[in-house]
Amino acid sequence: MNEDLENKKNIKREERQAKKQHRLTAKGREPKPSTFKNFIKEIKRIIWPKSSKSWKWFGITISFLIVMGVFCFLVTLGFTGMWNALGIKI
Repeated sequence: MNEDLENKKNIKREERQAKKQHRLTAKGREPKPSTFKNFIKEIKRIIWPKSSKSWKWFGITISFLIVMGVFCFLVTLGFTGMWNALGIKI
């Protein structure tokens, strides 16, 4: 019983695809891979994050950048001090 239902669904799906292909070839052109209409449809499907979540991740990003900036500054300061102690001039 379940297999019959699946077979019917597959047959209907194949018929729809065949009709679509016939319609496209009857017009004498192949379907375009990307159109503005499809772009708009995809944009509407996007689930955008809530404002609070965006601000949270913005804060995390800025914090990470500040921490990495301080880390790079300290590493540079350490190597500069070491090179000055060894008498290496650049």
